[in-house]
Amino acid sequence: YGLKFGDIQMRSELIRHLISMVSERYPLAEDSLQTDRLRTNLKFLLNRLLLCETPSRVEKDTAFLSFIQRHCVREYELAVKMKDYIEAVCNCRMAQEEVAYLAIQLKYTL
Repeated sequence: YGLKFGDIQMRSELIRHLISMVSERYPLAEDSLQTDRLRTNLKFLLNRLLLCETPSRVEKDTAFLSFIQRHCVREYELAVKMKDYIEAVCNCRMAQEEVAYLAIQLKYTL
C-alpha cells in the first residue's frame, strides 16, 4: 500500500478506538466474525483515506443517501460520529459515500 510505519501504527490505534466506540454502544464480542469483518472494513476505509483514494460517486445519489439515513438510523448516527473522529485525527475529509458504506457495515455487524 505504500504506507509508512507511522501510518500503520496510527491506523491500528484508530481502529482500536473506532471498535471501542462501537462496543460502548452495542455488545461486540472481541473474537467474533462480525468484529473481525468490521476491523477489516475499517482497515480498508483508512487505507483509502490515507492514500486519498476515496470515491465520491454516491454523493450525487441523494436517494441512496436518504435511504441509508432513514433505514439505518442508529448505524448512520454512529458512522457520522466515527467520521468526525477520523477526520479530526487524520486531518482529512471523509466522503458521504464512505459514511453510508460504514453505516451499512455497522448495520450488518450489530
